[in-house]
Amino acid sequence: VEFDPAYSPALGDELIRLIRQGAFPENELLPIYLLVFDTINNPTNLEMVDQLQETLEKRKHILPLTHLKNLMAYLRIFVMRRYQKTGKGEYLTQYFELITQHLEAGYLYYDNKIHAASLRNITHNGLRLGAYAKVREILENHPPERIGATRNPKEFHNLNMAIYHLALREYDKAEEHLGYCNFGNVYFSVQAEILRIKIYFETNNELLESRIKALLQKIRRSKMVKAHKERYFSLLNKILLMIKYGWDKHHPRRARLAEEIRNTPGLLEKEWLLNQL
Repeated sequence: VEFDPAYSPALGDELIRLIRQGAFPENELLPIYLLVFDTINNPTNLEMVDQLQETLEKRKHILPLTHLKNLMAYLRIFVMRRYQKTGKGEYLTQYFELITQHLEAGYLYYDNKIHAASLRNITHNGLRLGAYAKVREILENHPPERIGATRNPKEFHNLNMAIYHLALREYDKAEEHLGYCNFGNVYFSVQAEILRIKIYFETNNELLESRIKALLQKIRRSKMVKAHKERYFSLLNKILLMIKYGWDKHHPRRARLAEEIRNTPGLLEKEWLLNQL
């Protein structure tokens, strides 16, 4: 639909100029949002992230809850971005500590339910850090009726439980939870299938290759966008190459495959692939 946008860049720039000049001294939110704005536009300035965190910590008792949740979400994004840019484990640890603190403070709840994506982030990053007990505690405290922003809360909870058990190499329990992951959403359905393929790979199941080829066909026929299809194809093809070359530690193609995986930007399950090799 063609329409004339009401937003004017010139008007936005003028508003920001007035805020910087202190034209609205009674509004305590404006300088904080301005700091968020500057942090977005200066991704290499890591000190701004610490400044935002200190500011929010000092003023969280006087900020409206709606804005506080929003600002805390920005903070989590910036901390994760800092980890992604530097690769330093200390920033991943900081992110996990931050998101679990925000969970306890109630910042992740909307209509008394945790957002499904937030729960997934906690599960994924907690397991990467080996915080198994904490992840299990959070999953047990958030049964399906406490999960929002998804039409499949039961299936979503089971998917997270399956991920948890796979991390502990409790394959039977992981597969048991996958049995209750019949998603209507094709993306979640594919993620559940990939989890099953990881189980089959780690247990050297004879059905592994046939499962991969069936999933490739499912993705090919699906209506998901091309970019997502290509990412899934890339992952599954890498697993097929691992089956072919990965078992022999002395095979020259194995080392080249590991380097290829390491240098492929945006590759799904990169950490798991490299761990298997």
